Amino acid sequence: MLFLIWFVMAVAALVLYFRQIHSRYSKHDIKHLKTSESLRSMAKLILRINHFTDDLQRFYDNFPDERFIGSYEFLTPKIMIKDLDLVKRITIKDFEYFLDHRVFIDEKLDPFFGRNLFSLKGQEWKDMRSTLSPAFTSSKIRLMVPFMVEVGDQMIQALKAKIKDSDVDYIDIESKDLATKYANDVIASCAFGLKVNSHIDEDNEFYQKGREATNLKYTQMLRFFCFICFPKLMAKLKFTLFTEKMTSFFKNLVLNTMRNREEHNIIRPDMIHLLMEAKKGKLKYDDKTAQDTDAGFATVEESSVGKKVIDRVWSDSDLIAQAILFFLAGFETVSSAMAFALHELAINPDVQEKLVQEIKENEIKNGGKFDYNSIQNMKYMDMVVSGEDMQLICIGEKT
Repeated sequence: MLFLIWFVMAVAALVLYFRQIHSRYSKHDIKHLKTSESLRSMAKLILRINHFTDDLQRFYDNFPDERFIGSYEFLTPKIMIKDLDLVKRITIKDFEYFLDHRVFIDEKLDPFFGRNLFSLKGQEWKDMRSTLSPAFTSSKIRLMVPFMVEVGDQMIQALKAKIKDSDVDYIDIESKDLATKYANDVIASCAFGLKVNSHIDEDNEFYQKGREATNLKYTQMLRFFCFICFPKLMAKLKFTLFTEKMTSFFKNLVLNTMRNREEHNIIRPDMIHLLMEAKKGKLKYDDKTAQDTDAGFATVEESSVGKKVIDRVWSDSDLIAQAILFFLAGFETVSSAMAFALHELAINPDVQEKLVQEIKENEIKNGGKFDYNSIQNMKYMDMVVSGEDMQLICIGEKT
């Protein structure tokens, strides 16, 4: 009898607790999804009945006249901003108050994911942002273009070989698979200084680790979902986002590459080199690179945060965390964007023909050479990629 009383009291306390949390929007007269709708939506996501982009679209359409709307992820309240003026205010004018992402990884338990730029907060985020910002200036990217061209040549040769072996003069390709292999090889070269050819050798360890990290199976997806909704519980249970084997692979890869370059005085203008320079405090923002923002491309000027000079000393773990972030942030996003672009070009042959013509004209102008300047001169390419392609797809996640 006593147990039953305690059980009823515990259930009642939980109900009151949930009701208090889920009444937040009502108290402030904010339009929001009902708790039952939010839970139903999350259940469909877990069971893979709906995709999260479909959910966002439905959520957006349910309140056509609202500037912002609320919902819940179990105990976590969320706000969707619909009004463009509010978006600009949050991301520009009042950005100082909205620096932090929602963190769901315990940095003590999982430093390589809990210490990356996405997870850092406040002043640490500002300092890391300032440290890494010079790595993404046009002058640094210019030096990496030859690596991208080399990987592109590998892909072309692999496709030509398959066409040659075909009984007809064409082959069918799966665009996402092609783009994923290209993105993998570019990241391997530009970020980690590795030369791999995933079009020929699909079993190379770098490609396999990338597939393992981004192709979430149901159990992995469920674990990720639990990290988002119950971060404190996952921390108490000492769960990590990825396996020890995977994190050890990237840790050893970065540390061994850094050690080898220091011992043999090797300089290669890739991300590993830039991280090594950042650790030494030698990576600085160059104001001269701002001239490239007038190239006519969809570029933006660096913020004051990125131009700031800092003297914070970063550990090897901090640098490894950023290297892993480069890999994870680029692997799926780049390949997905490329796959969608290839699809759009395939179903719009007039756009494809115009783009091919522009590429050929620039190739003739540059004497068959393809470099950073070639990319700058291709205005229609920029319109295709940063315009139509990016507006049609949703690559990013919620923050």
